Amino acid sequence: EHKTGFSWQRGFFTSLGKRMTRELDLIYYYLSQLTRGKNYPSEFLDEYYDEYRIKMDSFSLHLQRDIKVIVEYLNEYDLQFNDLFECDGINHPPILKLLLGEDISLETFTVMDVCLNFTKPIDNKLIDPIWRDQKTLCYNYKPFLEVNVIESRQLIKEVLDEN
Repeated sequence: EHKTGFSWQRGFFTSLGKRMTRELDLIYYYLSQLTRGKNYPSEFLDEYYDEYRIKMDSFSLHLQRDIKVIVEYLNEYDLQFNDLFECDGINHPPILKLLLGEDISLETFTVMDVCLNFTKPIDNKLIDPIWRDQKTLCYNYKPFLEVNVIESRQLIKEVLDEN
């Protein structure tokens, strides 16, 4: 059966509505798909939702792990923290390279932007379709992430100070 017809989609969303009884679960389901670039129901996978839910249930651990990856990157390339956000001509800043290489998650990137507001200066320097797409995804994702800015800043600072 083709996964493009109206009746298939109606069946898909009916089934999804029966499985996801809480509004938050449905929001997480859609976020888990859309943040991976899956925009059509025929592309949706339940595995993405399962991974996303686990990530959100232990988000501080996930954030801490990603910050450690950033610290390793800084040490490997002998960079300072602020160097993560510097654009050199048309080259992407290291923070974007880490995101695009899937070394850090979109959630970590977005939380760091909420805490540090680094996308605006990058946006002023970088004219690039890849950057524009990632910035838009980050911007549109912010309202759905429940971030305690003070706790997140503290966590980032603690991990940076440890290393």
